[in-house]
Amino acid sequence: MGRFSLAVFVILAVAACSRPGSSERFVKTEDCLEPGRYDFDLDMADTLVSYDITFYTRLDPGDGAILLNLPLEVSATSPSGKLYSEKVWADVSEPSSAGHFNKDFEIPYRSSLRPVEAGVWKLSVSVLAGADCVEGMGCILKRN
Repeated sequence: MGRFSLAVFVILAVAACSRPGSSERFVKTEDCLEPGRYDFDLDMADTLVSYDITFYTRLDPGDGAILLNLPLEVSATSPSGKLYSEKVWADVSEPSSAGHFNKDFEIPYRSSLRPVEAGVWKLSVSVLAGADCVEGMGCILKRN
């Protein structure tokens, strides 16, 4: 009976060590290495899955300005050092939740992405305009 209990324990321990389905990181504006630039490491080493990337942010339009789009420059550096970059406009017209002074937004960026290289990618998101009302930026990487 002792060996059976040990085998069950080992099986349960191995099953509990599975990789989580998603990872996320939030960077506060004051923690940015460069003003308006938010850096993330995305582990896309598993070539058997696709990935969804979602940004999230909190805006505090202290001057009462109404933003409908937030211009972003997204730069991705592959594990081998190749740089990919593009400008996107995040729809911030409808918050996912709102408080008295600030609003939270989820911004879908890519879905069912299969990277050209497996490994850890460096992703930088730079806010090109309206950076003064951004309290921080987060990134969610979901495995499909």
